[in-house]
Amino acid sequence: MHRQQKDDLKLGDVIAMRIAHGRPPSKEKLQTYTLLTKKMVTRWEDLEIYDGLVYRRKKSLRAGGPDFMQLLLPRSQVEKALHQCHAGTVAGHFGIQKTMDQVRRRFYWSTWKANTKRFCRQYLECTGYHRGKLAKQRPLQPVLPGAPYERWYIDLTGQHPKSNRGNIWILTCYDDWTKWAEAFPLRNKEAETVAKVLVEQVFIRFGAPLSILSDQGKEVDGRIMAEVCRLFGIEKLRANQRRTVSPHYK
Repeated sequence: MHRQQKDDLKLGDVIAMRIAHGRPPSKEKLQTYTLLTKKMVTRWEDLEIYDGLVYRRKKSLRAGGPDFMQLLLPRSQVEKALHQCHAGTVAGHFGIQKTMDQVRRRFYWSTWKANTKRFCRQYLECTGYHRGKLAKQRPLQPVLPGAPYERWYIDLTGQHPKSNRGNIWILTCYDDWTKWAEAFPLRNKEAETVAKVLVEQVFIRFGAPLSILSDQGKEVDGRIMAEVCRLFGIEKLRANQRRTVSPHYK
């Protein structure tokens, strides 16, 4: 990274100057340098060195917020940095604005805004996922539980980084009454796997619920899950269903 910073065509000159000298160069010495280099030198006091790398100190956009340090990023690392900010472990495939916020807090290069917008618009996993136009829906109504472990909310998240045991999915289960939540690692998200975990880890321990509420994932709406719910007398509710009370109380 030290070598890449110094060799960068855009930021290399100002980085070399900051590492070599404690004071900014004179206007005479800057005459033959690029406009970007001259602009960076005008904020010389914001350029700081940590572990041999040059950073730029920026004021927080929020009043009273702490300053943050932007690594002067060489072009060779731009693609990797954008991927980490948009789809890395601590990211969530957020939209353009939130991804730009992630980039702004960590890095700086001259065309970071345009590059970030283009990256988000062209990222294959995001552009290839489209549910179509959402159907018109009525206002949401509360779905009220009547007792502990009567209604569970379940959801699948992933793919996550593979664990030592080969798990890449997480099944979360949340009881609406007690607010008790549990998470179970899964190697796959097949309906049979999800059903097995629910029966062995949830129903046997807490009893069969009256209803389960989930999104419209095929793992939960599949034939195996439907049969499990039929055998246990469980009503399946989808996230887009609007009910005030369970039909078991009618």
